[in-house]
Amino acid sequence: MRDAGLWAVVALSLTVAVAAGSACADEVAAEDPCRSVTCINPPPPECDGDVKVSRSAIGQCVEVDGVALCDYGQPVRQSCVDLGKLCQDGQCVEEEVDPVVPCENVTCTTRPAPDCDGNVARIFAASGTCNPAIPPAGACEYAVTDTLDCELSGKSCRAGACVDPADFPCDPNPCDVPPQGTCAGSVPTEVAATGTCTAQDRTASCAYAPTTRAACPAGQSCYLGRCATGLAAPAAAGDLVIDEIMANPAAADDAGEWLELANPGTVARVLDGCVLKDDGADSHTITPGAGATVIVPPGGFVVLARSGDAADNGAGGLADYVYGADGGFTLANAADEVVLVCGGVEIDRVAYDTGAGWPAETGASLSLSPANTTAVANDARAAWCVAPAAYGTKVQKGSPRRANPACP
Repeated sequence: MRDAGLWAVVALSLTVAVAAGSACADEVAAEDPCRSVTCINPPPPECDGDVKVSRSAIGQCVEVDGVALCDYGQPVRQSCVDLGKLCQDGQCVEEEVDPVVPCENVTCTTRPAPDCDGNVARIFAASGTCNPAIPPAGACEYAVTDTLDCELSGKSCRAGACVDPADFPCDPNPCDVPPQGTCAGSVPTEVAATGTCTAQDRTASCAYAPTTRAACPAGQSCYLGRCATGLAAPAAAGDLVIDEIMANPAAADDAGEWLELANPGTVARVLDGCVLKDDGADSHTITPGAGATVIVPPGGFVVLARSGDAADNGAGGLADYVYGADGGFTLANAADEVVLVCGGVEIDRVAYDTGAGWPAETGASLSLSPANTTAVANDARAAWCVAPAAYGTKVQKGSPRRANPACP
C-alpha cells in the first residue's frame, strides 16, 4: 500500500513523456519520471470527527515503482472545537444555532420561597407565567397570593417570616457608631468605623478593631486618639461647626434628639461651660460630671444627645454628652435654631426651617455636606440634605461620630 501522503500526478502535474518520436526525450523520461512534475494539487481537506485534516499546498515528487507521485508530507490536524466551531466538508465552520424562542418549553411550576418586601412577608402562587420580555430567553413570574405586615405584631420580616427582632440583635449589624479613640501618652489609637457584632442573651455587643498610629510630633499632645497642637475652649466663630441635627427622630420624638459638632481645626476643643441654646427660651450649659470633661478632638466629632439610651437615640454608646436631664434644650421638628455659645462668643448657629425648603424626613438627621464644614457655609439650606443611611438599630438614619456623606 502506498503512503497516504503520496498523491497520483493527475490534473496539474506535467506530462512525463514529451513529444512522440523524440528518442532522446523518451530515454530521459524513462530515467526520471519526476523531471517535469510540479506538485501543487494536494488532496482536499477532510474531517476526522471534529478535526480538520489537511496537507501542505506544495508537495515533492517521488518515484514509486517507476511512477511519479506527489508527496505532500504529514497531515496537519486542527481541532475545530478549540476554535468554537464544527468540522464540515473539510473546513471549520460556525455552529448553526437555532434561534432562541423566548419562553419555549418553559414550565413555571416551581414557585419562589416566601420573601420580604420591607417588613411585609410575601407568599407566591404555586404556578406562574413566563414573561418573554425578560432576557435572555424569558423567565417565570409568580403572583403574590398572601401578605403579612410584620409590623402589626411588633415583629420584623426575615426570610419570609415574621420574627422577633430581639432574637437577631446582630442582623443587621448595629455596630456602626464607633467610640472615640484613645491615647497611650502621645501615641494615638483610632478604631474602625464599623465593628463586629456578637450576640449573647439576645443582646448585641460591638467590638471595633483598633489601629495604633505613630506618636504625636514634638509639641503636640494626644486627645481621644488624635494629635492636637493644643487644648482650649472654642474662642471664635467656626472653631467648632454644627454638622448634623436629629430634630425629628422616629423612635422617641424628644428623647431621641441629638446633634453633632465637628472640629475642623488642629486644636482640641473643650466644651465644658459652653451653652447650647436657641433664639427663644431653650438653654443648656454643658456641665460634665465630676472628673470628666467634654473634648472635641481635631478632625473629629462629638455627639450631644437628649438621652443616652439606645432605645431612644438609635445606637448604644451614641452620646458623648447627655444634655436632656434638665429639659432645658429641645429641637422643634419643623423649625428651630441650634446655637453654640462659649465664653460669651457665638461659635456657630444653624437655623433650619422646613417651611423655607430645608430638607426633612422623620427618623433622619439633617446632614451637612462635608465641603461646607464652616460656620458660614452651614448657614445655607443648600448645604444640607437628609441623611441617606440607617445607623445602629437601623430605626433612624444618620452618621453620628463619623464623617457625613456628600449631599447629592
